[in-house]
Amino acid sequence: MKNTRTDTYLRAGIGLLLVALIVAIYAGIHERIVIAGDEAPDPVERLIALIDGELARPTQHRLVEIEPGRWWLGDRSDREAAAAPLADRVEWSVFSLLSTAGPMPESAFFERIAAMFTGHDLADEALVRACLDSYRSHSSTPERIVTADDLLQRSQEHTELLAALTDGGHRLGMQVSLGRREQTRRIAGAPLGDRLGDRERDGSLAWLGRVEELLDVDCIWYVRGKAAFLFEVEWTAMLGEPLLGKHKCHELPGRPDPTNADFHRLGLQCALR
Repeated sequence: MKNTRTDTYLRAGIGLLLVALIVAIYAGIHERIVIAGDEAPDPVERLIALIDGELARPTQHRLVEIEPGRWWLGDRSDREAAAAPLADRVEWSVFSLLSTAGPMPESAFFERIAAMFTGHDLADEALVRACLDSYRSHSSTPERIVTADDLLQRSQEHTELLAALTDGGHRLGMQVSLGRREQTRRIAGAPLGDRLGDRERDGSLAWLGRVEELLDVDCIWYVRGKAAFLFEVEWTAMLGEPLLGKHKCHELPGRPDPTNADFHRLGLQCALR
């Protein structure tokens, strides 16, 4: 567990549960719990009950239930220190490998990916296959896989979508906020920030929530004091940071690959696992 690549979820979350379980199991050695017929309770059910009890403990705040049956880090310092989810790291590795290594046989691709993720980082074959199917070009064959994805093109598409969101918010009669980093992106020879009015660039978002986090949201449509719509633009299925790191709402641009919807669902399931 000392591997620096170990997710903080494992280090903090599971570590917390294991400590509680060890204490509870040790205490259980010194008591005799019986049910009708003097039979010991099912060990699996007892283990599940111990875990549920620890998660529900009123003074336990390091893990929070983000939806029924799914838990994540509740402490902000834990979230900030957390490594990217394995699903995100696998996807970026697949994209990077296909973009830089050139054509290669499918067998060699799987061998390279397997060498990158071992031990507790071992990636599900379904996830690796989904990443490959999303990024490989339609002309690829098992003997020669290539990608048509281009990082600069994707970045430009990202900028164009943000520009469309900005213009769309204005046409709806709403004010628009762009993330600090996003304002420096350039489109048609000018920064995206030039599409904002003076009041929008200088306007405070304190009425909406924690300002420091809101300043990093890609795009916000808002009517001060009444309503706000938050958008996070992603051109990959890497949802760990926007969903688990900052708990934002999202606008997910479609990829041309028709399997992309399934890919996003798989990436989300792995990120929340």
